[in-house]
Amino acid sequence: MLGPVTCGACGAKVREDRARCLRCGAPLGAPVAETNRTLSTRAIAMVAAVIALGGIVMLVSSRPAGLAPGVAEAAATPPVDIPAVAPGSPGRALGVSNQNVIDPAVRSMDASRSGFAAYHRGDVAGSIGQFTAAVEADPGNADALNNLGQALVRAGRTREAIPYFDRAIAAADGVWAYHFNRARAYSELKEWAPAVAGYRSAARLFPQDYVTAFNLARALQANGDLPGAIGQFERAIALAPGQSDFHLSHAFALETSGRPRDAAAAYRRYLELEESGPQAEKIKARIAQLETQS
Repeated sequence: MLGPVTCGACGAKVREDRARCLRCGAPLGAPVAETNRTLSTRAIAMVAAVIALGGIVMLVSSRPAGLAPGVAEAAATPPVDIPAVAPGSPGRALGVSNQNVIDPAVRSMDASRSGFAAYHRGDVAGSIGQFTAAVEADPGNADALNNLGQALVRAGRTREAIPYFDRAIAAADGVWAYHFNRARAYSELKEWAPAVAGYRSAARLFPQDYVTAFNLARALQANGDLPGAIGQFERAIALAPGQSDFHLSHAFALETSGRPRDAAAAYRRYLELEESGPQAEKIKARIAQLETQS
């Protein structure tokens, strides 16, 4: 039986017989620097949506007392570095300092590289300025539009980011990351209907991504569609059965929907993965309570 390998670019678990990562398209086993070049060449403006466990509370309105799920929603995808253009490359005028004679795409690429560097050293304001310059130089550059949107989200200016994600999608509708990032922004704004629609679009583009399925489940639950949320939690579990927090989220949703027997079974599956976890005793006590209701 084939086991999983970890993508060096985005951290996704991928079957070892695959040549490329299903999520980000990077060649498996390639050095990270080479991976970044590959991603940029393919114009995928993302590193990946990764699950950061512990931190964001579950969106469950009637959580059982004393239980803290400790599940974090998948983070939005950060900007991706743009490879440098060597002097003498097409579009760059040698020995000419006047920016107006340099190809707009090259100016956009240079600004994007500066924005990427600023973003990753924590200078979010600087990255916004550089990504804005990249968009102004090349208004149809979907990568630059997406990167500017991500920098604005990180700066807490999520509402301003939405139009840039819209423009990125209009320019390149088939890129999963752009749909995912816009849906994630709507989630931060607690606008659940467009978040659900966005995650559905992302899921159609990348149906095997367990992070998209999980985030869609959480958005559906927050939007009041508990049966739909349960179905998506089950899909996320099918795609990543070893992710214990998916089982815990599923159990909460089942309990909220008035299905104590199914919830108890889901809690047991969580305990199989987290037998000695910090919440194990509370979960065991909750299972005992649920068994008296079924």
